[in-house]
Amino acid sequence: MDLSQGMNDWACADTPWVHMVQLSTFTQGLDRIRQTDPKMILSGHLPPARSKTKQFLKLLETFPTSQPFLAPNQATLEIMLAQMRGKKKTEDEIGK
Repeated sequence: MDLSQGMNDWACADTPWVHMVQLSTFTQGLDRIRQTDPKMILSGHLPPARSKTKQFLKLLETFPTSQPFLAPNQATLEIMLAQMRGKKKTEDEIGK
């Protein structure tokens, strides 16, 4: 997975409201950031990004129209957790 896809996936899962924003208002907010022309972006999740403001803002513009995150149901989540622990569980086993 590349950084752009990872950022999109994270944004859609962590901020599901991004699909409910009024696109013109969201774009205006991004434009205000664009006008300040920051030379570096600091994040709690990524290393400092120098000279990547245009690239990141272009990516952010795509989030409201991207595919919303669909969380797994309980049975699927339990299967995923079992697989991470190295156990194989099926939906039938979880239902018992």
